[in-house]
Amino acid sequence: MSTKKKQDKTKKKKSFWTLDTLIVGPSAIVLLLGDVSTWVSPASFMPLAFTGLVFPYVLLAFVVGIVIRASRGHFKGLIWPLVVTFLLWPSISSTFGGMESHEPADEVELSGEELSVTSFNVRRMDEYGWSGKENTRADIANWIGNNIVDLYAFQEFPSKAKLEVLRKLHGYKFYTVTNGAGPAITTSKRVINNGKWLGPEDELYRGVWVDLISGEDTIRVINVHLQSVGFGKSDYEAVREGTDSEDRSRLLDILSKAYEKRAAQAEALREFIDLSPYSVILTGDFNDTPVSYATSTVKGDEDREVQLFDAFNSAGGGLGATYVGDLPGLRIDFIMHSEQLIPTHFTTHSLRLSDHRPVSAIFSH
Repeated sequence: MSTKKKQDKTKKKKSFWTLDTLIVGPSAIVLLLGDVSTWVSPASFMPLAFTGLVFPYVLLAFVVGIVIRASRGHFKGLIWPLVVTFLLWPSISSTFGGMESHEPADEVELSGEELSVTSFNVRRMDEYGWSGKENTRADIANWIGNNIVDLYAFQEFPSKAKLEVLRKLHGYKFYTVTNGAGPAITTSKRVINNGKWLGPEDELYRGVWVDLISGEDTIRVINVHLQSVGFGKSDYEAVREGTDSEDRSRLLDILSKAYEKRAAQAEALREFIDLSPYSVILTGDFNDTPVSYATSTVKGDEDREVQLFDAFNSAGGGLGATYVGDLPGLRIDFIMHSEQLIPTHFTTHSLRLSDHRPVSAIFSH
């Protein structure tokens, strides 16, 4: 073989291991697995759930890799990443706000009425001083009183804080699931029915619901708090400071059980949603991302009795991160709706008085 041919062959080998290839290839695989995780239960194969968890971060790396490839003029190499992007579009559009549009069902005529909703995991109103600040509880109550909506859906709400909040929301009615802390709804609308929702094998209620009158329509609002990760203080410290094999085994076991339980709750919640005789708004802390089995299951599809849509996808913007913690950028708090309702506004508030940011939506119906 001539020296020139050897040099050309060596150059081709080196050019294969370029920075964009090292980024685009692996990230595309993870993204595709993340997409698969939306329809494979963690109970069947739990490791897939992690690919959905890191989907937003890996997507960013994938885009960076594509930009680098384009800047190198390697345009033929953009064909298969664009095909992957097309295949992943449902998951990509569910990750970012404003990338989907929602139109009412053909038989639905909008009356012009509006219903405003805010969902907020208040972390027990800082009952145990997690924030390290003296006035967090009062600050949360004041924020609620300064941001009036037709309905507030709270998670981790301590029932003994009810009177404090009602002083800010005159004339509102409260619906809770327990004398301790849990999901709660408070609204200024007339409620004709209400109840609680219990997940499979749960000892405590995971949700509360109300049938309310808005204009001439009856709307069922369901507020839930799905299974959390379940890490304790020592577990989070282990993650931050580094783990040994024993720690990793323990943490993986905790995560596995949480994912499996959340999957079962999502399946049961989906069945409960299908029983609604009215249009539905679902709010809550799902403890999972848009690209996950739990979220996908809860939303359902056109074959379900009640298909739900994520209000953030059509009326929000950006990543809309709601979790304030060690994994920034995660959106785990949702406001969903059935097709009879049209979200006209969606806000992810910048408030940092809890480990969750509140989210608000306005619906036309």
